[in-house]
Amino acid sequence: MAKCSLTVAGGDDMYPALRIGEELEIETVPPEGISAGDVIVFNRCVLIAHRVVGTLKRGSEYFFLTHGDKCPCFDSPVPSQIVIGRVVGKSIPMLFATRTKILFSAILLWHSATCRLLGNPIIRRLNRMALRKSSFLILS
Repeated sequence: MAKCSLTVAGGDDMYPALRIGEELEIETVPPEGISAGDVIVFNRCVLIAHRVVGTLKRGSEYFFLTHGDKCPCFDSPVPSQIVIGRVVGKSIPMLFATRTKILFSAILLWHSATCRLLGNPIIRRLNRMALRKSSFLILS
């Protein structure tokens, strides 16, 4: 079974299960392997990811009844020929990961700069002098 990745670009029909920016791992499966509760991706001029709520079989042809988790209406039946695959996993949005990396890097840079400054003998002497003066002012 082949796998591919897609990134959610827009829409909130599947929120909070699928969020904009998440990368979805898609696995191609035969129509018999798709059941109610699965999230499938299909192509109706645009790629759509919706949850399967039922399956219809007419002869050898499969149709899936789907709708978005946040949408009260059902989609028109989805023929198995336009199904790309089933969602089998997702990853954290890159935006979140990038923000976390930037914040962590900023904290590390601040810490290393502070340690270098406080390790400098001139800065230590100035800090001691400031503490003496402030304690003198507090005591008097």
